[in-house]
Amino acid sequence: MYYASVGPIMATMSLRLDAQTVSAIDRVRARTGKSKSDIVREAIADFVAKVDEQMKSMRPCDLAADLIGSIDSGGMQLSTRTRERFTKMLLEERDARRRAARRRGSNRAAR
Repeated sequence: MYYASVGPIMATMSLRLDAQTVSAIDRVRARTGKSKSDIVREAIADFVAKVDEQMKSMRPCDLAADLIGSIDSGGMQLSTRTRERFTKMLLEERDARRRAARRRGSNRAAR
């Protein structure tokens, strides 16, 4: 048995609007012949599209702008020579992997 869809599935939502907004919706309804629900749906869809477009044009640093500088850095306990420490750590990890690979290789040769 097949069922045909009549249209998009609609969810019910309740919202409170001030008198001016309701009056504006009524004016648009009278002029266009659209239902109040259609007018509100279109307005929300336009708003969402506008926000989505604004978000696409924002850089990640723009999105986090309100967070930048909001956390204490620790005062004068800032890291020094970070590049050198990080490079040393990476080299040590690489050497440890090489030593482990050599041990695995010598164990295989002994078999």
